[in-house]
Amino acid sequence: QRAFQQCAICFAQPSDSRKRKRHFASQVFRRHTALHHKSHSGAQSLTMKLADNTIQSLRQHYNNTLGKLYEPGEISAMFELTAAHYLNMNRSDVALNPKLRVNQSNLIDVYDCAKLLAKQVPLQYILGETYFYGMTLKVGPGVLIPRPETEELVDLIVKHNKTAKSALDIGTGSGCIALGIKKKLPGATVMAIDTSQTALQIAAGN
Repeated sequence: QRAFQQCAICFAQPSDSRKRKRHFASQVFRRHTALHHKSHSGAQSLTMKLADNTIQSLRQHYNNTLGKLYEPGEISAMFELTAAHYLNMNRSDVALNPKLRVNQSNLIDVYDCAKLLAKQVPLQYILGETYFYGMTLKVGPGVLIPRPETEELVDLIVKHNKTAKSALDIGTGSGCIALGIKKKLPGATVMAIDTSQTALQIAAGN
């Protein structure tokens, strides 16, 4: 299990005004727990743990399961993200349709997500994606999850390198920084490298 990862980013400016910036980031990783397929009998056992298969009951289950680990606002946000991912429901849909019944397959997905959250597996790893700089990016245990500070880093890099012709992202992970820079500086040639094959596959997918 890799606990820390360091990233360095170097930027090449045109002519002789070369600027270099380094960013070092570290984050402790938790081992990913995979979602398992449930049998029909397992689904019957599942429904017995819920009052019914409505949105309202699922939300209450999240509150009961995660209440000792997270603040109410965090639980609500995680449930809404989970509903968006598995049920294709936005925040308003969830709020306005508490009695909506969820089909068996989706019910299992949402329920299992709560179990993994209770084990403190990051929601982004469970869903396999995260939102960064206006983009939805794939993430997994082999890469760091982009943080709000990472978006601020991209803003800072772009602010001080508006005329950069090229950029090199070393230790790219999910590729979020390289993609963020390319989005803001479309005319620049952006390269991203990593020693991890897992990271390169995720970055290439993004």
